Amino acid sequence: MNDRLSAATTRLYAVFERYPLAPIQACPCGCVSPKYVELLRTTPMRSLTEDQLASYAFRALGTMDGLPAWKHYLPRIFELCATSDGIQSEVAIGRLAEGRWREWPLEERGAIEEFMRAWWLSSLEKSADDFDPETLLCAAAKAGIDLGWFLDRWQELPAHVARFVAVRAVRLHRRRSLGFLFSEAAEQSVIDWLRGLPEFVIAGTEAEATLRWIKSPEFKP
Repeated sequence: MNDRLSAATTRLYAVFERYPLAPIQACPCGCVSPKYVELLRTTPMRSLTEDQLASYAFRALGTMDGLPAWKHYLPRIFELCATSDGIQSEVAIGRLAEGRWREWPLEERGAIEEFMRAWWLSSLEKSADDFDPETLLCAAAKAGIDLGWFLDRWQELPAHVARFVAVRAVRLHRRRSLGFLFSEAAEQSVIDWLRGLPEFVIAGTEAEATLRWIKSPEFKP
């Protein structure tokens, strides 16, 4: 975790600490046991691991609880989304839309937006081979966050753009698809963005031929 992401995470904890742990109910169907609820209630939030929080992050605002409890755990869930692979980030962060987060206090919305941007910038620091934008872009799209800022920052790294397209070249040619699993909106936003990239971004890259084809009239998703 770099300094920017660390600072954004710290701000999340500070902003949402106003929400004490609210009651959490075990699910009557048995998919969430009283023992699991007790684990959540008795383990210090910052000590909860991805394995311990994964089930809650998946079911929050659904079978387990309401908004106050989810806001209590939100900083830890988001932190684990950005630093591990054990939580399904597209679902966990997508819960923002269900929680109608755009109606939350300005300070809370600002902390979330800062965190998402810091997470993205941290991801862009990876090598082109290790960079994979799908999880974060799908999570942001499902939460109702406009992807324009994220794509603008990505455009500043042509090698990352080219590698992303090269890895998905076969799927793009055969299926006219990027293969995003969790958000058609995110996929369409990325395709539209790729089609609108300036020529200088794609010239001379390993994916130049595929990118030019995407930009052609023959490409129809």
